Amino acid sequence: MTFKINVANPESGEITNLTTALHSDLELRYGKGTIEDFVEENKLMLIFYSVLDDNEVAVACGALKHFKEGTAEVKRMYVKDEFRGKGVSKLILKKLEDTAVEMKYRRIVLETGVKQPEAMKLYEKYGYTKITPYGRHKDDPDSVCYEKILSN
Repeated sequence: MTFKINVANPESGEITNLTTALHSDLELRYGKGTIEDFVEENKLMLIFYSVLDDNEVAVACGALKHFKEGTAEVKRMYVKDEFRGKGVSKLILKKLEDTAVEMKYRRIVLETGVKQPEAMKLYEKYGYTKITPYGRHKDDPDSVCYEKILSN
């Protein structure tokens, strides 16, 4: 199976479906009705990508958001269950990093959670190091934040 990455409209049906599935996954893991709705924040992304399978069906997504001068934030990393373990998350992450470098960002940050060990393993495998939780995540005991310095 081959995959291709496309720039996607954050308001498209494919992105809405994928981020709704991401929202549901996070609610199942963390519960409490605390997971924010992604619709409005999706519009604030610098760029959104979808990953399409051989049948041109969107199976994954990822986005970049401006964080602060010189730093971008990885957002909306999600791969449908049946496509996990096939290298799709690595493909998205690499594309986001390359795009951040092209946009002249020198650093990437991201937030994930303690109940997402597969995500933590991915980020650590690709050179991300844990940092103190930032922003709205700083007082959340379930949050784990990472950074990576990019090569320009």
